[in-house]
Amino acid sequence: MALTQPIQIEEQFRIMADTAPVMIWISGTDKQCYFFNEGWLRFTGKTMEQEYGNGWAEGVHPDDLNRCLEIYITSFDKRVEFKMDYRLKRHDGIYRWILDHGVPRYTSTGDFAGYIGSCIDINDKKQAEEQLEHIVERRTEELKQAITESKRSNQELEQFAYASSHDMKEPIRKILVYSDLLLSKPHEAVKFVDKIKDAANRMNVLINELLDLSKVRKDETLFTTTDLNGVLEDVKKDLELEIQERGVLLQSEYLPTIRCIREQIRQLFFNLISNSIKYSKKNVTPDISIKSSVVEGSTLPYENLRRDTSYLFLRFSDNGIGFESKQSEQIFAIFQRLHRRDEYPGTGVGLALCKKVVANHNGHIYATSAVDVGSVFHVLLPIT
Repeated sequence: MALTQPIQIEEQFRIMADTAPVMIWISGTDKQCYFFNEGWLRFTGKTMEQEYGNGWAEGVHPDDLNRCLEIYITSFDKRVEFKMDYRLKRHDGIYRWILDHGVPRYTSTGDFAGYIGSCIDINDKKQAEEQLEHIVERRTEELKQAITESKRSNQELEQFAYASSHDMKEPIRKILVYSDLLLSKPHEAVKFVDKIKDAANRMNVLINELLDLSKVRKDETLFTTTDLNGVLEDVKKDLELEIQERGVLLQSEYLPTIRCIREQIRQLFFNLISNSIKYSKKNVTPDISIKSSVVEGSTLPYENLRRDTSYLFLRFSDNGIGFESKQSEQIFAIFQRLHRRDEYPGTGVGLALCKKVVANHNGHIYATSAVDVGSVFHVLLPIT
């Protein structure tokens, strides 16, 4: 009777193990596994003989195996409980994440007998956690971008307030000066009135451009699927007189369709093309070309662009007067002009507006140029 009792107990254990809702394994003092319950064998689709010893390790994902064995061996040597997760190949060849909980075993006399472990499938939980982590990372990135955008907006606002007050004061000062001269020298009324009208017109243009700039806001509801070829045709119509008068050669590759704020992209195209016409060489036919391609964010060096996003890369090239490379950042600042107003008219708002439009689309704009050679304005816009 004493001999049959251990056998009966072992048989009862095997029955219990095979009907348990978890996968169970047992190893001896030599670290080798000698028992796997039906739950484990159903999961892996292998036999007891195939899993015996270290055979089970063949089913562990190669990327997890070393970590898995290190935890097992280190815990075994210290005789301590462990928990670890790893990917185990299922009978259909698909790797699933499982949580393995190993506990040291002891005999009734206190002798170490090996380990017993139970495993549960946590693949769905793991995927949910990874998706949550991805969402958190994305939201964190969006928050960082929002903070950066806020800082940039504050800097632009300070710059705008200073520069606008300076540029607005100039025509007002002229109006006041010429008004006083008109009163003191009525015989020169025609000259002074013309000066006053010129200053008033300049202030009117400045106010209108500032209003245009203030309307350029980021609003997700304004994004629509837009054919950029149609946008370009609209701009050509707006600049029809200037194009005809200067005999402008305006060439463009076929442009794609993207999601954007159509009116703002029209302003972008308008300002870049009109800028090339304005700063063209005298007695030289303005030659403007627009080219496009698609680039991956992972290949771009700009911190404000997403590495997991594809970008439309637009290049507006001209053969105009150009500018020095050290001025490539300055030209996008509001009210910044590289030339005297009597040489080339303008308020210095156009390129600042372009920069704001591109920023509203989470893109990037920069310029390269050489004096008397021409300029290229590079625009990167997310495709979606």
